[in-house]
Amino acid sequence: MVERVQSNLRIFVLEGLPGAGKTSILKNLSQEVFIIDEILNPMIVSEVSYLENDFRKLDRAKQSGGVALIDRCYPATLAHNYARFYLDGSSDYYELLSKLCQYKLSGAVAPDAYIYIQINPETSLRRKGRPFNPNNIWTSPEHLRIMSKYYEYYFKLIEPNIPCFIVNGNLSELEIINKVKSLILA
Repeated sequence: MVERVQSNLRIFVLEGLPGAGKTSILKNLSQEVFIIDEILNPMIVSEVSYLENDFRKLDRAKQSGGVALIDRCYPATLAHNYARFYLDGSSDYYELLSKLCQYKLSGAVAPDAYIYIQINPETSLRRKGRPFNPNNIWTSPEHLRIMSKYYEYYFKLIEPNIPCFIVNGNLSELEIINKVKSLILA
């Protein structure tokens, strides 16, 4: 369901599984809104650094002064780490969740709305052309299924006060781009 957004919403976060179309949307809207991608130091990459990066992206969006579209944020970081924790216990998921709470309680910038491009794990794998590889979690249908479920819970239970607009990721690329455009440029 997509509906027109109030004009006071300025910071949007684009979320979805790999292959949902986030990169295509960002490329297509780059001339109309301020796009914020990863701001990582490639020398220091840990799950906590991804979470810190998420808040740097939000700060940058606020400083832009206009409508900003962010390529993933802490829901993606948490969804990925929850799936890792659930499947094999290899994640510091609860440490990340605690750190998120600390950031939020300290008055960190929050998005005005989420736009979730919803696809299923099979579609994600097909679009990315990734055959199953036991050493690559991004090729695991189970990992992607858990992430997908986590996203649903996250938007309903962890941040229910922030609007989440769900866009059907099975539409054509042009239809998805137009729906996202109608949300952020209302």
